[in-house]
Amino acid sequence: MLSKNTLELYDEGVSILTKNMGIIKAEQFISILLKEPFDYTKWHQNMADLMTKEEFSDIVELSERMTPYSGDISTII
Repeated sequence: MLSKNTLELYDEGVSILTKNMGIIKAEQFISILLKEPFDYTKWHQNMADLMTKEEFSDIVELSERMTPYSGDISTII
């Protein structure tokens, strides 16, 4: 049985996908993820390897502006 937190995460993820991709593309995307083995971490690392330092820096800067970390830095070190 799935926990409430897991169900909430599924609900939020599907909501984000359908809002940004539309229902049909979101369904296609989920179907692909279920059929094909996919390692998001490896994909993300490969994507980062293809970027220039400037492109990577721009993405990090944008990410920091969009979701600033406001907690205790010792928790992530």
